[in-house]
Amino acid sequence: MEKPTLGIAGRLAVLGAVVVGVFMTSLSVGAADVPLGEVFQTLLGGGTDASRTLILELRLPRALLALLVGGGLAISG
Repeated sequence: MEKPTLGIAGRLAVLGAVVVGVFMTSLSVGAADVPLGEVFQTLLGGGTDASRTLILELRLPRALLALLVGGGLAISG
C-alpha cells in the first residue's frame, strides 16, 4: 500500500499557512505583546489607539519588508 502524499498544491498550501502564521505572530510578539485577537481587530480597522500605532505604524511595515526581502532572497537563490 502506498503512502498518501500531499502533492505540489498541498505543499504550497501548507507553506502558505506557515507564512501567514509566522507573519501574524511577528505582528503580535515584541516588547509589548499584543494578543492575536487584538491584531486581527486592528488589521480590520478596530483596536485601540495604542494597538493601531504599534501594529500599523511599527510592526506591519517591518513584517512586510521582512516578507519581501525573504522572498527576494529565495528567488535569487
